Amino acid sequence: VLPSVAHLFDSRVGFLYLAAAALIAAVASSVLPNRMVGSTERVEGKMRLDAITILTVVSIFLHNCGAGAIWSYIERLGSERGLSPQAIGTAIAASLITQLGGLLFGAWLGERVKPAVLITAGLLLQLVVAILLIRLSAPIPFTLAIAAVGLLWTGLQPFQFLALIHAEPTRRVAMLMTPITLLGASIGPFIGSLFIVSADVTPVFWAAFWMLAVGTALFLLRPLFKAPAFRAATNI
Repeated sequence: VLPSVAHLFDSRVGFLYLAAAALIAAVASSVLPNRMVGSTERVEGKMRLDAITILTVVSIFLHNCGAGAIWSYIERLGSERGLSPQAIGTAIAASLITQLGGLLFGAWLGERVKPAVLITAGLLLQLVVAILLIRLSAPIPFTLAIAAVGLLWTGLQPFQFLALIHAEPTRRVAMLMTPITLLGASIGPFIGSLFIVSADVTPVFWAAFWMLAVGTALFLLRPLFKAPAFRAATNI
C-alpha cells in the first residue's frame, strides 16, 4: 500500500501510517480480555528450567535465526538469480501475505492437531524450502518458496508458544516468546553474513539451512527427556 501512495505525498507518509497503526492498536488493546474462558490455570511457583524447556527455547531461537536470515537476504538472492525487481517485489509481497495467513491458520487450527506434531512437520518443511531456494531461479517457483517461508515462519509461532507453556507451565518462559523471536530474527542475518566471502549470498542460505536443521534436531530430542511431575498431566 505504502509504495502506491508515497509518490502522492512524500516520504513522511510512511511514518504517519505507522503512527496511525500504533494509535489504533493502543485503542484496541483496551478491550482485550484479561483471560480466556476455559483457559488452563497457570502453575504457580518459580520458573523451572530443565532439559525440555531449554531445548524448546533454543529450537525456537534457531528457527527464527534461520527464517530471519532467509528473509533478510531474499532480495539479493533474487537479484543474483536474474529475477526482475518486479518479480522480487511480488515474491516479498506474497511472503508478507502468507505471514498473516500463517497466523490466521494457526489460530483456526487451534488444538485440532498436537502442537509437537505440527511444529515438527513445519520445521521439516522449512528445511525443504531452504534447499529449494538455493536451487530455484524461475520467478513462480521462487515466489512460492518465499511464500512458504512466510507461512511457516509465523504459522508455527502459536504452537511454539503452546510448546513453551507445556515445557514450563508457570508461563514465565512463555512470556519471553516475543524477545526470543526478535532476537533470533536479528542474530540470524548476522550469522549468515559471516559466511559471505564474495558477491554470492548462497552461503547465507546454507547457514540458514543448518540453523533450521539444528533447531529441528533439538526439538526432536525433547521426547528423550522425562517430563517432571508438574508437567506430566499436560498433553502437548
